[in-house]
Amino acid sequence: MQTILSDMAYREKTFRLALQGREGFFRAAYGGCMDYFLRKARKMPNAEELRKANVPFPLTDSLLSLLQLPYGSKAPLFFVLRLGLTEEEAGKLLDRSPAAVRHGLDKALKRAGLGREEAEAALASLSVGDSALQRVWDRFEMERSEDGFEGKQRLRFFKRRMDLAAPWAALGVLVFCGFCYLGVHYGWFNGIPYLSSSSYRSQMEPDPSNDPLKEINDYLNPSSQTSSLPEDPSAELPLEISTVSVFVPTDTGFTEYRVKDTPGDLTEVAAQMVALGGMPEGGKLLSVKLDNHGEEHAEGSSVVYTMGGTLTLNLEFNRDTADYLAEPAHETMLRAMVGTFVAFYQDHSLDEISFQCEGEEILCGSARAQDFLPDKLPVEKTVETNYRPAV
Repeated sequence: MQTILSDMAYREKTFRLALQGREGFFRAAYGGCMDYFLRKARKMPNAEELRKANVPFPLTDSLLSLLQLPYGSKAPLFFVLRLGLTEEEAGKLLDRSPAAVRHGLDKALKRAGLGREEAEAALASLSVGDSALQRVWDRFEMERSEDGFEGKQRLRFFKRRMDLAAPWAALGVLVFCGFCYLGVHYGWFNGIPYLSSSSYRSQMEPDPSNDPLKEINDYLNPSSQTSSLPEDPSAELPLEISTVSVFVPTDTGFTEYRVKDTPGDLTEVAAQMVALGGMPEGGKLLSVKLDNHGEEHAEGSSVVYTMGGTLTLNLEFNRDTADYLAEPAHETMLRAMVGTFVAFYQDHSLDEISFQCEGEEILCGSARAQDFLPDKLPVEKTVETNYRPAV
């Protein structure tokens, strides 16, 4: 009752109807008992819940059978048998004809399994008393006077609208998903019908050289890369040609030589360093190892390589190079060599670099290559020069 009164007070149209005497009030109350959007009755407690509710009137089996009827069926019973209205008056309250009200009465009594007199006697006990009605009214007046009354009512009606919209929204999502599925399956979007992976692979000619898993593993683990040599051992594999920087120490700083058309091989770069003075005369680079400190671990039946967080460059030189760099006075040469190799691997973000000879770290006094890794060389000038082929 309190909820129906709140609906009446919040909705202006219903409130004006409720003010039109007894007929208008009961029409508004009956409409409040029916869900406004789905035209479906509010949920009625079952018999067990009603018995536990401690209602202020005797709850007989006959009355229970009437209370469990749908609102559309028990409303004519209440108006005619409890309030004593004529079928014409009840028809005005329910927007029905007198014949429809009469038919509704007979149908409701038959469904409840009661006679007219027995149903009238059961409904006569429906009286909550003036004190209970006054309490309901006082609670309604208190709730209506609160600041958030309109906000609460607005939220209630919003939720009821969402209850109505949710099934249609779900249906719209299903229709959209079905449209997308058919669009992909029949190629409506790009003109290419969907083809399963097995069917697609069966239509392709196998290419033994196309191994994407090997390419990914080689990218993540550069230290494990191996070259596939051609059948003819004398044939040469093509190398990437680019411009590399070679740093050469001077009396007051360093000169950067931009060597054009240099093959992408550190042994070739080392030869240019020797020719330009950026590496000791007679020095040679024997081997190169770039390690990303990744780890292999098993996933099912496969071995997966995980890339590490740092990159280490290990360079092995000949004895002439080690003996030259061992003198503390040649520290600038060591710095120049470190700068050249770091510039060559600038895309790898080197975190560690090591110069070795016969498995031992090359020291220039007490300094090693790693000590100059973060240094930015003071370049006095930059010179463009051409690649010098080995004699």
